[in-house]
Amino acid sequence: MPVNPSTASAVAAGLGVGVFGLVQWGLRSGGPVEEKPEPKQPTQSEQRPVPFARTILGQTCCATIGGWFQVYSGGIAIDTVATRLQAGLSPSRALWGVEREALRPVLGQSAFQFRLQLLKSSNLFAGHFVTMLSRFPYLFLNFNSYAQMEQYLLSRSTGEPGRAKTVAEEFACVSFATVISSTAICAAECPKILDQLKVGETCSSRKGAFVLQEGPETVAGVIRKYGYRRLMQGYSACFCREFLFNAALLGSPFVAVQLREKFVKPQLESSELAAALHGNEEMAAACLLGVSLGFVTNAPDQMKTNIQKGQFLNMREALAWQMKQPGGLASLFGRAAVWRATYIAHAVIAINFARTKVETALNTLDDTQMGVGQVVASLVPQLDF
Repeated sequence: MPVNPSTASAVAAGLGVGVFGLVQWGLRSGGPVEEKPEPKQPTQSEQRPVPFARTILGQTCCATIGGWFQVYSGGIAIDTVATRLQAGLSPSRALWGVEREALRPVLGQSAFQFRLQLLKSSNLFAGHFVTMLSRFPYLFLNFNSYAQMEQYLLSRSTGEPGRAKTVAEEFACVSFATVISSTAICAAECPKILDQLKVGETCSSRKGAFVLQEGPETVAGVIRKYGYRRLMQGYSACFCREFLFNAALLGSPFVAVQLREKFVKPQLESSELAAALHGNEEMAAACLLGVSLGFVTNAPDQMKTNIQKGQFLNMREALAWQMKQPGGLASLFGRAAVWRATYIAHAVIAINFARTKVETALNTLDDTQMGVGQVVASLVPQLDF
C-alpha cells in the first residue's frame, strides 16, 4: 500500500524526536564509569535558576489560559469565515450563512436586527469546543518545546546570565517547537475543518423551516470513520503553515526585544516613532509579524484545508492543481488571505497578551518564594485582566 507523504512526514518527525531524546538521555547518563570524577565547579550559566514561569508547569498555565482566551475572544469566528472562503463559499455565505440576494430584511425588521439574527444562525462558532480543547495540547507542546530548547541552548552558553538569544538560536527554538506542535494541530484541525464546512441545509416541515445539521466531528469519530491516515492527511502543509505562525507567535517577543534595544532606546529622544513605540514594543511586534506572516500563511493553510476536506491526498497534489487554476499561486492571496491575516494577528496578540499576564503573575509569585501549590491556587486572582 503506498504511504501518504503527510503520514510519512509525521512518522519521521516522531521518530526524529524519539531518537533525539534517546541520544540526549544517553549523553546525560554517561554510562558506567570506573572512577568517580572530581567534582566540577558549576559555571555561571549552570548556577542561573530557571524562572518558574519558564518551567513546564509555568508554560502549561500559559498554554491553558492563552489558548482559551484566543478562541473565545473572537478567534474561532474569524477562523470560520476564513475557512469557508478557502473552501470556495461566497463572502456573503461565509459570513452571514446566506447569499447576498437574501440579505434584505423583511418588512417591519431593521437591517441591524436582521443581520444580527443571521450571524446567530450562521454557525460562526462552529468547532469552538474541539478547537478550545485542542488549544491546550497544541500550545502545551508549542510553549514547552520552545522553552526547553531555549533553556538547553542557554545552558550551553558561557556568557552572561540572562543574555538574549541570537537569531540562530531563535530559529532553532521556533523550528523545534514547530516539529513537535504540527503533529498535534494537524490531528485536531481535521474534525474542526469538517465541522466548519457544515453551513446547514434548510428544510421545511409543518411547523416551518429549520436547519438540518449533523453532530460535531471529533478526533475519535474521524479515526472510526476514516482511519489514522485520514486524520494526519495534510501534515506537510500544516508544518509549513505552523512554522510561519510560530515565527510570529514565538518570535514576536524576540523581535520586541530587538526593537527596544536597537531602535527605541537609542532614538527615544530624537524620534517621534521611537517615543510612540516606547512601552508598546511587544504589541507592535505582534501586529507587524501577525499581519505580514499571517497573510503569507494563507497559501499553505488553504492547501491544508483542501487536503483535510478530502479534495487532495497531499501538498504535492494540491500545489500542482493550484498552479493550473486561473491566477495560479497568486490567487491564494485574495480575500481569504486578508481574513487569514486578521485571524493570525488576533491570535498572536491575544495569546501573547494572555501569556505575558500569566508569566508576570507567576514571576511575581516566584519572587515571594511561594510553594508550587500556592502558586497554582493564587494564579487566577493575580492575572488582573
